[in-house]
Amino acid sequence: MSNAASFLAVQSYEAGFSPTDPAIGLNLALTLDEQEWLDIDLKRHMADELSHELMAGLPALDRYLLDDPYADAFLGDAIRSAFHLSHEACAVLAGAGVDSLLHALAPLARPNGALAVGRVYPDLPRWVALAGLECRSVDLADALSAPASLILLERPAWDSRDISMAELAGLCETAATRNAFVLVDESYANYAPQDFSAAPLVASNQNLIVLRGVSKAYWLGGLRVGACIAPRSAEPLLKNLIPPLLASSLSLALCRRVIELGDITGRLRRRIQEARREAREALANFGLPAPSSASEFLPAFAWHDAAAGVSEALAKHRIRSKKQPFWGPLNAVSFSCRMSIPLSYDRMSALQRLIRAREEVL
Repeated sequence: MSNAASFLAVQSYEAGFSPTDPAIGLNLALTLDEQEWLDIDLKRHMADELSHELMAGLPALDRYLLDDPYADAFLGDAIRSAFHLSHEACAVLAGAGVDSLLHALAPLARPNGALAVGRVYPDLPRWVALAGLECRSVDLADALSAPASLILLERPAWDSRDISMAELAGLCETAATRNAFVLVDESYANYAPQDFSAAPLVASNQNLIVLRGVSKAYWLGGLRVGACIAPRSAEPLLKNLIPPLLASSLSLALCRRVIELGDITGRLRRRIQEARREAREALANFGLPAPSSASEFLPAFAWHDAAAGVSEALAKHRIRSKKQPFWGPLNAVSFSCRMSIPLSYDRMSALQRLIRAREEVL
């Protein structure tokens, strides 16, 4: 089996991973302190929704959406309202998290394979390879000229600037001449303002598909809900690929409540920007190479080069990072060192103390 078909992102957690193990020191493998920076008390809203469900006699446990199997009405109306989309132009198909949608959409790479713009999570390239198709890593310029049936990119991006809406529209236009789909994974876009999303471009680009989730920023990954926002013209094809009834009725109700709250991440965005500066200043005194460029919205740094050395240096001083798999250069999975940026003041102070302790030893 090729390198492309041998790894999923979730496998990086299998070796006894415990995000709350106190023995590991400061755990910066994951971002654990997002919800406290939201504009509202999200857990209270979730508790209210569950209380309504309980008082109503638990209807979501008895009923699933046979009359709306992709939740296009139940969840889709909230998503269309959030991004100012029309029902006539845009369909919404719900999945069990974004990853289930990526798996279902891998056949869109037929017959000419797929392109991945920049470093991306390895899951879709794996599934494309298992289907006997090629997935190639390219930059944006090559994506405009190389033949493929599916073009994947992530916004926000981990290893480069985020491509603009104008550039994305141009990519969609060029891809349409080759009958290719453009698939934008916006799993991390909850950290960005709502007008950052490519979803509004779906109405004017019949080959654009945008995926959204609720695990990032909201810290609601346990709901296992993802949304595929696509042109109505592509809906019949996508319903042949995405299984119906993937998301539970209760999860959909909770997810809809979150979407209807609107943009609740303004305070979180401001803290991420502040914390990125604080962490970068602290790391500058740690003797490490500067982290690779990445979107300003991400609450994490990544080192793509010399990743092992960075990870070992952090671990020596009880700072746990993550071995993050990416599909990218050389058309293969490689591992970067990812360090989540502590957002709480206590965890940021802990990072600064550990770095100062290292300096004192030197």
